[in-house]
Amino acid sequence: THTPTHPRERERERETEKMSSFVEKTLLVDPKEVEVTPCEILKEGHFFALELQNVLTPEECEAVIQETEQLGYEEALVNVGGGRQVLIEDYRKSGRCIVDDKEWAALLWDRIKEFLPNRLRGDHHQDCLVTGLNERLRFLRYGPGEFFRPHRDGCYERPDRSE
Repeated sequence: THTPTHPRERERERETEKMSSFVEKTLLVDPKEVEVTPCEILKEGHFFALELQNVLTPEECEAVIQETEQLGYEEALVNVGGGRQVLIEDYRKSGRCIVDDKEWAALLWDRIKEFLPNRLRGDHHQDCLVTGLNERLRFLRYGPGEFFRPHRDGCYERPDRSE
């Protein structure tokens, strides 16, 4: 057994344990038993938003709420380009919990991939192959009067720049 000695190594190991348990504690049902329902597609030019219902069971939703509450929520910031984020409360006011978990993203992708196109047009009109969900999972919490004005989601690039 390897015992981490460097503080960063111990921190990474704790984060890995926390994330792997996130999957075990929140995705409770075999994906074959989940009946995802496509509901609505909103389009603006080549941008779109797709609403899917029943991706998670009510029990899974409750488990995600409990786990993210334990991890904690921060004020959600706005991406302003160049990798920078700022607090702009008249544009976005809500809580956000970010969880980096490749396994959770892959399991969620398995539940929804049949409802998504194989290719999308990117911001610079390039043709992009849709390969999955990125592991930067953002859980949002809105209280009374909180909101996020109409927007286009920002991009996430993996630290190793693989995607």
